[in-house]
Amino acid sequence: MELIHPSSMFCWAFFIGHYEEMPLVLLGSPSSLLLAYFSTQHGLRQVELHSLTVRVRAMAWVSSRQKVSSRDRFFGYLETTTDAGTCWTFQVKLQNDGRFLIQRCNERYIDPTRSCEEQLGKNIDVCPNAPYLATSSFSGELLIYSQSFLEDKTPTTIKLSLEGIILHSAFLFPKRSSLTCVTHVCLLLESNGTPRIVVHRWIHGISSSNGTSYTSYSIPVPVEFAVVSHILACPDLPDHFLLLLENKLCLLSASQIECGDLKFLQETLPTYHSPAFPLSLVIDPTVPNTCFLIYENGALVHVRFSVVSMDFFYMGYLNSPLGDCLLPFYPYLLCCGDGYDTSVYDISSLNPSLVTTMPSWSPMWDFVYTDDFQNILLDNEVLDNSCYAVSGIGESGALVKLRHGCSVSVLLEALMTEGALLKGVLGSIEDSVFYVWLNYPWQTLVLRLQMDGTVEDISESLALEDSLSLDVALIKETFLIVTDRLVYTLTPDVSQNILMQCPDAEDFILATHTQNMLYVVNKNKETSESFLYAFYFHFNEGNNLSIQGLSDPIKVSSIPHCITSFTLGGCSVITLGYAALDFLTYIVFLDDSQFSVYDVPLSGHSLRLFPHEISFIKKSEAKVHILFSSYEHIVSIPLTMNVERRLEFGFPSIKKLGTLPLSFQNSSNNLESIYGWDDKVYTISVDDDSNELNLNVLNDVENLFHSIAGIYDLPKNFQKNNSKIVVYFSNSTLYLSELLLPQRTFATKYKIGATPRRVLHDKFTDFLVIGCNHVYIEGKKTSDLLFFDLKSSKFLERSWPSIDLKGKRVFKNNETLYAMHFWIIRDSKRRKFRYLCLGTGITGSESNSGRLLILTMIANDSNKVELRSVITLSMPQPVYSVCSLENSGLCYSVGRRLGIKILDLESKKFSNGECEVTTRSPIVSMHTYKNYIFTSSLRDSVSVFEYIKETNSLHLACNDISPALGIDCYYLPQEKLLFGCDKEKHITCFKYEASLRTSQHLQKLEPILSRKSKRKLPSITNRLKYGLLRRSDNQELWGIVGGTIGGDIYKSF
Repeated sequence: MELIHPSSMFCWAFFIGHYEEMPLVLLGSPSSLLLAYFSTQHGLRQVELHSLTVRVRAMAWVSSRQKVSSRDRFFGYLETTTDAGTCWTFQVKLQNDGRFLIQRCNERYIDPTRSCEEQLGKNIDVCPNAPYLATSSFSGELLIYSQSFLEDKTPTTIKLSLEGIILHSAFLFPKRSSLTCVTHVCLLLESNGTPRIVVHRWIHGISSSNGTSYTSYSIPVPVEFAVVSHILACPDLPDHFLLLLENKLCLLSASQIECGDLKFLQETLPTYHSPAFPLSLVIDPTVPNTCFLIYENGALVHVRFSVVSMDFFYMGYLNSPLGDCLLPFYPYLLCCGDGYDTSVYDISSLNPSLVTTMPSWSPMWDFVYTDDFQNILLDNEVLDNSCYAVSGIGESGALVKLRHGCSVSVLLEALMTEGALLKGVLGSIEDSVFYVWLNYPWQTLVLRLQMDGTVEDISESLALEDSLSLDVALIKETFLIVTDRLVYTLTPDVSQNILMQCPDAEDFILATHTQNMLYVVNKNKETSESFLYAFYFHFNEGNNLSIQGLSDPIKVSSIPHCITSFTLGGCSVITLGYAALDFLTYIVFLDDSQFSVYDVPLSGHSLRLFPHEISFIKKSEAKVHILFSSYEHIVSIPLTMNVERRLEFGFPSIKKLGTLPLSFQNSSNNLESIYGWDDKVYTISVDDDSNELNLNVLNDVENLFHSIAGIYDLPKNFQKNNSKIVVYFSNSTLYLSELLLPQRTFATKYKIGATPRRVLHDKFTDFLVIGCNHVYIEGKKTSDLLFFDLKSSKFLERSWPSIDLKGKRVFKNNETLYAMHFWIIRDSKRRKFRYLCLGTGITGSESNSGRLLILTMIANDSNKVELRSVITLSMPQPVYSVCSLENSGLCYSVGRRLGIKILDLESKKFSNGECEVTTRSPIVSMHTYKNYIFTSSLRDSVSVFEYIKETNSLHLACNDISPALGIDCYYLPQEKLLFGCDKEKHITCFKYEASLRTSQHLQKLEPILSRKSKRKLPSITNRLKYGLLRRSDNQELWGIVGGTIGGDIYKSF
């Protein structure tokens, strides 16, 4: 399984220091970890994302540094507990290539004895003065264990059993007079409902030898303490801690509890704007004895406290709704939480202001991919297939547009004439200056660019007014230019020096250069013979550039089409490719007078390979990967040199690209090549161990990549960490842009204000149809439909309640929408009829009922959608699922009944009579193929029913032998695979096929359902879609796209 869109719903946030003068924040969700910079320009900028395979219950940042320089390689450890009863430790470090890494370094069981009645790990407490942690369970088990970040080290554990339900706990800061004293405090609820505070002290410190040498004190507290939401240790008030109640803030000390003294400091919380409960409390690390308090209505309060008083200072109003996790890093405050957006506020002024928001799409109910090919998803290229998800509950309900890619910041735009091909970027000794070289069919253009936006055309000064160059080089501020007739240089004082002139009977056709060499290929017009010339670069006493021949001209096999050059094992190597010959020529210059020529065929493959453009990727002097394009493919060939200075060739790696590369870049760092053509940009690299060719698509979420004709990245001195500065030519414009890497999911949120239960893509109108619950009309709850225009990215005019053409309301009061489906029917004349089918349930005073609604949609010119009711069926119970069957059939599930209706297009009535079958439990999801119905129900993960048209009957064909609480299913007929998801967080794949069964009276094919694979995910998967997916090796396979309730969207082959 592979994540496409990781969830951005974060429940934990940690400030782990500064890096390059920017705050570094670690965000955690139950299924992923995100390391991000924060800047006012880019907001929270993703640095590294780590997906988790097991759901995390709690997190704690164990060690950190307040100031981290670029020389530091290690940041700290993150301790986590999981649903599997294990403890995972992660380390955050900086790699030698300048990239960050979140790496798991340890995994162990939280409780080695595994004897706890209820699983430990609901929280993690970090001891401030000893290398120990604590975790607890709701059943009263408290486990204190030593920090163990390495797998070969067994932690010391101290297990305590408390009589009651542990609500909150914390380690307290020690007094200066007893810095080794370890104090842990718990708030628990006894079996009789009385809250109690329990204190454990290790006066002489805690270790493996004295772990049981502690004193314990407890005291009952008022009943209102049962609703405490936060407990915080006070760093600047040793032995003290804060408790946040529904309407009070209390300050207690462990010493008071030892003495049985309940005369603690407590203050009633003030009210701001409107009555609201306190939402979160966090210590302010910049000012002693202060904390931040926020309310549900968004009021932000700064609290100053001491042992004798508390003062509340109103700071302003934050945009609500807010999560319950706060992270202050002055002058900013980060807010996040389960189901809420992650927002950063500037709190340096009297009125806090929103700086940036990272939208969350959790809980996610449904999603759809919008394209013209029935939800086909190729690779991670979701720019062509934007994903729309519906999420939220009530007022927080929203439609979210998800796109995967990198953000592009345009630094410079230069308007030019159309028809150019960008051929290269030339560095300069000036820090902020570089040159670009473009070829038009009639002329070469060289531009001088500065990072401040200055663009200067220097083509005329380089004598290129009417010339088309084969190669342009800049060597110590001297330009070397090769045209079809000349090789010449131009110095900064614009003095031209012709180094070589082609005879009249010949033309120069190819040229390339390295740091010390120039290679030129000519063609004889009469004989069509070609020769290669090799030259050394040489500077005389006047610092003028000249060239010196390395050997006599070398005759090549035919007229070459492309050329590249590099060094390997200390020798210069030239590679030539031919347009009509499937082989490559390698010329190795061993010394000034010796060379070797290799003509290496490219046959032996199912594909005939004819090199069109050629380049190389070089990571060391011992190995080079030749890179060339051929039709729709890119090929890499590993190349090494043995001790006898002879070339050795490895097996090629071939990848299908889909478009023909017309230009390659010889990257300045030689580690990867960047390629762009049409609307796609790729980085191309090769794995040294497996020699596998890697193609990484760079998706542009700003839609700036159009008709690209050449792209190059700038030299190293212009580059930054976690970004790539490139120059490319698109249409009639030259762009200098910064690509912010790594690629991530970008979300755009459209507020709905109701709970969006289902979403469909109407390909006829290019609208999204959103079915909403929790819609209030005149104070009464109902459901309704909302329409979103994909072309304008706007909602159509909302006219709730929806009225059909007869003037009747589509939805009744207290009606809940459960299912939506487009039913498309073809008649005998192959005409298409499209119906919108809705399954609902109505909550009445006596019993629940349901309706099956069949509507038509018509988009009019007044920015509205007209609905017409075709058929309405009243049902005795709610209709939980609807799906089409074959040409004119409609499946529906009503309570514990599965039924089929066949529509007569002439009369617009159902013609098959009653056809229903009783199921073990209500069916919540259905999918059909031919006459089979694949279902998920509340008790069975998957079941298969067969409809027999001749007898108008349904019967159970087969089901999963180990049933689970099913949520959704999908059948892929191309692979004969049935996928199902259940409430145990499993995604299960079944092989569904037919087997011949015989008996004395009957011989027929009967379906068999056998489990193929099963995997548990960190979150519940609630929706499955199908798609034609492309794997990393570019092979296309049918697979499943799944979405979890937490917002993760993944693909599975």
